[in-house]
Amino acid sequence: MQDLIRYGIILGNMMDRDAKLNEESTRRANLAIRLSAIKVWNQVVVCGWAYRNDCNITLADAMKEYICSKTTEMGQKIFCQRLSRDTVGDALFTRLAIEEVMKQKEYSIDIVTSHYHSARACAIFTHIFPKHISISIRSHETWPTDVNLIRKEITSLTTFWKMFNRVRRGDIPALYSVLQSDHPFYNGSNFPKIGDLEMIIDYLKDGV
Repeated sequence: MQDLIRYGIILGNMMDRDAKLNEESTRRANLAIRLSAIKVWNQVVVCGWAYRNDCNITLADAMKEYICSKTTEMGQKIFCQRLSRDTVGDALFTRLAIEEVMKQKEYSIDIVTSHYHSARACAIFTHIFPKHISISIRSHETWPTDVNLIRKEITSLTTFWKMFNRVRRGDIPALYSVLQSDHPFYNGSNFPKIGDLEMIIDYLKDGV
């Protein structure tokens, strides 16, 4: 029996105008590097869009550059998922990359993020990925944790459920439809509206 394909998914946080990762993104990347020494990840996905007008690369590419500067072996496995503008996008576009670009249907994922963000990330990825996919969370501790940050996480998760709880788990067309029409990061309210699902899949394929 063939071994199950395993993915490490590293969620970006922020970077500066010179594409230098902030402390939180750096900690997540460093944790992933440490984990890669003891885990067998067939592929690593780094997430994050070009959210800065004063920087000409995406957060995903900045994450990749940092990791490649530390470990060549892990760097060779990296796929840059450059579309996500938040955790919902991290989950949805990463699933599309794995299943539509890499053509994998049977796999498991390890999500690398910060401790305070773990619960929300787990809930969102669990709702967006199919039931048969094994999902684990690997997080670094952030001390002290800001109470306001925790409150923000709770508010964000509540907002997610209000938006997506009517959609069946793992139903990509329905999930994408809600993202495109209702989510202010993707429907044109705050940032440019994303294209149709077929266009997004083609974009991901072009990035290989």
